[in-house]
Amino acid sequence: MTGSKLPSPDAAPVFTTLTDYTTQRYIESQLYSGGYFDTGGAETVHEWQTRGQYLYFSWPRDGMSKATRVNVHTGFKNATDVSQMRLLLFDHSRQVAKIQIQDGHVVDVLLEDA
Repeated sequence: MTGSKLPSPDAAPVFTTLTDYTTQRYIESQLYSGGYFDTGGAETVHEWQTRGQYLYFSWPRDGMSKATRVNVHTGFKNATDVSQMRLLLFDHSRQVAKIQIQDGHVVDVLLEDA
């Protein structure tokens, strides 16, 4: 889906003020991941904020798509905030990877079709 971006419209979710602007991102993530309607339920918005936000966005595409490009934009109040950023990005795939790490270095990668 070339040119697609999420969230749309752009968001600046903040939860340090009296007004909580993260609820929309929380609900979207729960809906995209299937947790919202899960029988066991999902974590509360308070738990989600306390543990650290994870955002789940879904771009449905053909299973044979080899698209791999992603751009992540973020902003900070000042230069010292940059050290607080943590990002873990996943892409669901038709392959399974076994990555062996030794002494902080990747020493072996095995790919297998799922």
